[in-house]
Amino acid sequence: MKTRYIFLTALFSVGCLLGCSQVPRPDGMPETFPVTLTITLDGVPLEGAFVTSTPANVELARWSGGGARMTNASGQTTMFSFGLNGLIAGEHTIAVNKEIVHRPPGMETADRDEYELFVEPKFWSHQTTPLRIDVQRGTREFTLEVEPFNPATYDERRFGRRLRR
Repeated sequence: MKTRYIFLTALFSVGCLLGCSQVPRPDGMPETFPVTLTITLDGVPLEGAFVTSTPANVELARWSGGGARMTNASGQTTMFSFGLNGLIAGEHTIAVNKEIVHRPPGMETADRDEYELFVEPKFWSHQTTPLRIDVQRGTREFTLEVEPFNPATYDERRFGRRLRR
């Protein structure tokens, strides 16, 4: 089985366990507000994308521990912070990635993995993503558009993912 896929599945599962269980609010944590994100690619809902958020205010970044969330068939996901439904108020950056890892038959290590990428690399990291949301009191729904992956501008040495040919 694909090691990277197993790792991402485990990361997602931990996020779900944290997000789906009721936990007490940590001391000093600000109030959270429900947030539903819809991720689209070329105007179509993007299923199976991993989504993370972090507050833009570095002093509040310690409250972003919700793990990666995965979008459903409608491109939607509900965000969590430390097992609590929602995000704290303020601006958040949103990182989005979707990839499928292909491992050649008989290979046990990841050094020959090939990747099928769907989203432009600038959306993968909180340092480079242009996606921002402003969370305020009340239930919030946001639709965010990501750009499709462009193999012509991809630098395999920089990102370390060998493209599937």
